[in-house]
Amino acid sequence: MFCCHGDASHMGSEEVNILGALDLSRIQCYNELVAGSGKSVFKSECSKVDKTRFVDSAGDDPELLLSIPFKSTMRIRGLCLSLGGEYGTCPARVRIYANMEGLDFSGLESFEPVQELVIRGPDVQAQEWYPLKVVKLGNVSHLYLHFSGRWSVPEHEQGEGSVRVYYVGLRAEVIAPRVGVVHAMYESRAQASDHKMELGGGTLTKKV
Repeated sequence: MFCCHGDASHMGSEEVNILGALDLSRIQCYNELVAGSGKSVFKSECSKVDKTRFVDSAGDDPELLLSIPFKSTMRIRGLCLSLGGEYGTCPARVRIYANMEGLDFSGLESFEPVQELVIRGPDVQAQEWYPLKVVKLGNVSHLYLHFSGRWSVPEHEQGEGSVRVYYVGLRAEVIAPRVGVVHAMYESRAQASDHKMELGGGTLTKKV
């Protein structure tokens, strides 16, 4: 897990504080009820249980799409979520897409997600990590999280109703800085191996 005060002594040698790796000014959330509220779900470790900042889906539509650009190329290992605890406001699933600049709702059905997670429950304390497929998320510059459905509501009865996200945490490693971005700002610890660059897998396959 990540620290709020920059103490990386208990992290892996290449794990970073994800807040420093995010390109916060370019984060977008489609179908958010309040404009700009999607950015508020990216919090420090000690603020992840803060329930005063969240994003709701608009109207009675249980669907959100988070567009998350990074300052560096990342290897993403895990996902932690704090979701609506009230009946019907916790999303049922999250689909993960990578490296699809400009993806929006209209393009979701044209591409396969690299991974789909079934939400285990609200987890309002954000204590559980979902392991991700590193082989498909090993070279990521832009991540998308598509939340849909409503947890604990039967699929055939889900109908209308908004969903809420309080917190999104990512366990990740820096692979290489993107062009024109300073890497040292958010390194957790200098390593000799940092001078090596790895190029990895994970591309989306278009449906035919």
